[in-house]
Amino acid sequence: MQKTKNKLKVFLNSSQHIFDLGLSETIMLRNYANKNNWKFCSMIGGSESIRDLEESKNLFVDAFEFPLVESSFSLLKIFSALKRVFDNNLKSFSNKTLFINIASIEGLNFLQEIEKVNIPDFINPQNLIFNFDRRMIIRSLNLNENDNFDVHSFEPKINLIVDKYIKLIKSRSYKYCISGGITEKSLNSFNNLSHFPDYIKAGIFTIEFETPFFDDLFKTILQFQCHEAKLINIMKKSLNYKHDYLNIRELHMMKYLIDSIS
Repeated sequence: MQKTKNKLKVFLNSSQHIFDLGLSETIMLRNYANKNNWKFCSMIGGSESIRDLEESKNLFVDAFEFPLVESSFSLLKIFSALKRVFDNNLKSFSNKTLFINIASIEGLNFLQEIEKVNIPDFINPQNLIFNFDRRMIIRSLNLNENDNFDVHSFEPKINLIVDKYIKLIKSRSYKYCISGGITEKSLNSFNNLSHFPDYIKAGIFTIEFETPFFDDLFKTILQFQCHEAKLINIMKKSLNYKHDYLNIRELHMMKYLIDSIS
């Protein structure tokens, strides 16, 4: 049975480092998420990006996305940075979600040693989500001839590669997510994986699905893609306004300086 829309666990990913968003645009996205009863996820620039973590803490985000994790050392640095930022109130972190992005050969290899990583007590292991970015993994494995490719062209090969590590993740009782070229065919192909994804990331949205057995899964994803198109348009207008204002200000200053020294 399909979960009703208001019970879907949905994360809106700010992706501020990808879109080069300022604080105002990030706050706009957070408010949009709150208005729609979604979780808000902030992208952290690096394993020890204290500034990003502090800003995210002040924004009261629900989740953190770490875009490139390739070793147990990197993961431990993330834990250390989180403890440093939230040290005064670690209890408040128990409901936070961490998305660890696996996007390279090194990231895949690191998962073979995941059982050696000690998860700190302030992190709920069920909230530690490993995301397999299929597009980036394809690039890392040099399966593509150029950067202009469709992920579905590499199915089921990429799924077969990733499934080996999905088994590792699930054997340790962690949850996982899949992203990169999510199409209706992709969703069908996920039924051939050893475990259906706990989360699916499509664009700036990450959605938790408790069961794969409902008919309009792809329709649900499309609905959120429509939300994304709307948000991108809003962000584009905001960034264009800033750019236009800077151009006008630059022309004004140049005219002022020329007039002043003439």
